[in-house]
Amino acid sequence: MFILILIPLLFGIANAEALDKFKEDADAGAKWHYVGKQTTDPSAKSISHNGNIYFKLKHPKINEPY
Repeated sequence: MFILILIPLLFGIANAEALDKFKEDADAGAKWHYVGKQTTDPSAKSISHNGNIYFKLKHPKINEPY
C-alpha cells in the first residue's frame, strides 16, 4: 500500500515544474494527443519513458506541438 502512494508522490515532486507548465498550456486550449511509440522530440512538450514518448501536448487550433 505504501508503494502505491509513494510512486505518484515522487513522480509529482520530480516533475512539478513540467506538470505546472502542462496545466498552464492545457488551460490555454492545448490537449494531449496519442502519437504512438516515438523517440523523444526535444522541441515538443511530452513526458518520456525509457527514451520514448507516447503522447504530445498539441494546440488544437494549429494542430502543432504546443
